[in-house]
Amino acid sequence: MPPSSLPARLVGAIRLARYLRRLPAWSETLVEELEDSDVFRQCAAHIRAVRFPEAEMDAGLPVGVIGQFRWREGRIRIAYRHPAWGQEYLWEGESDQSEAKRLLLQLRLVSTRSRLTHLMLMGLAQHQRMFLDSGDPLDLELFTQAALGRWIDAEDRQGRRLVWHLPATVDPSLISRAARGVNMLTPQGQAVSIRYLMPSVRVVLQRRLKALLDEEAANLRRGLIEQPADDEALRVRLVERWGIKIARRTVSLARQTLGLPASYRRDGRHTYPPRGTAFSQVYSLTAATLRDQVLTGPGVYEIALAVGEVSYPEGASPVIYLGHSRNLRKRLADHLRPDTKNIILRAYLTGSRCVVRYLSASTDDLRVVERALAQSFEEIYGALPKGNRLHP
Repeated sequence: MPPSSLPARLVGAIRLARYLRRLPAWSETLVEELEDSDVFRQCAAHIRAVRFPEAEMDAGLPVGVIGQFRWREGRIRIAYRHPAWGQEYLWEGESDQSEAKRLLLQLRLVSTRSRLTHLMLMGLAQHQRMFLDSGDPLDLELFTQAALGRWIDAEDRQGRRLVWHLPATVDPSLISRAARGVNMLTPQGQAVSIRYLMPSVRVVLQRRLKALLDEEAANLRRGLIEQPADDEALRVRLVERWGIKIARRTVSLARQTLGLPASYRRDGRHTYPPRGTAFSQVYSLTAATLRDQVLTGPGVYEIALAVGEVSYPEGASPVIYLGHSRNLRKRLADHLRPDTKNIILRAYLTGSRCVVRYLSASTDDLRVVERALAQSFEEIYGALPKGNRLHP
């Protein structure tokens, strides 16, 4: 069907959808080109730029963001880096010239996008007020693209005074297009995509559940609590602290997605290393350290990354290898040799700074102690350390 036979409203929606696919920098360049054109100067008497409510300008903001959320007398205002975002163009009077009509069409697209973006930002400012005040991701509330679209629909049609109209329904697909590439600074100066300010139920739940379990782990280490909470207790805490009303099964699925073990595997009997394990202090895994610090007697040892962690099926840990030897110093020195046969361990030792700790054991108990450590690690993280190719 040719464009001329389509309803005008549908043609306008298609043009807007295509225009919204453009990145923000493209819109800024277009505005500059339009205002610098001969036809714009010829039609200047018909054009009036009107700034949006709660909008201000700050050309000193960094490239890569379109603006910043700022507190002013207890209210959020939007400071824009480029004039393209903080205003819309009104056309006053009439013109029959074809060039003027094309300019009018372009100004309408620019203004519609700018007002849609401004309304998106004002809606986000209203619904994510706690986050913008604190900067804490845990204060981000559930606020989907669909919810933002409904807020914009109501806001845009309340007390209309300007001439451009947004589409009849601002749906999630329109929000998604308009949000593409749009980054803002928070009041604290952190650059975020505005999609970050529209978290789903899943994202909010996982973030807050992880915070609860991190807090729980710290309290277990300090001895402030005796046992971890099961999924039902976690569900109740989510309701009490944040008002998140979900089923116990949803909590369980979110916990598993995060790679976090069930309560019975987070208590003191299921930790790595098991409580009471008498590891030595941590030493840098270097030839000099081995020569000066590590025993020549029998023992079990653990090699780990000095910085960072390795991903396992049920969590992350810096540990990459467990082993035993009748001569710890010699065995660890062998690992540092370039021709060591353990290819996986060699890759870690070559590419990262590693540390080692060990515990002394009698020759007869070496395998028993190593097996107990490996079993404890596997129970917690769902696999043996990356460098261990076989069970001890």
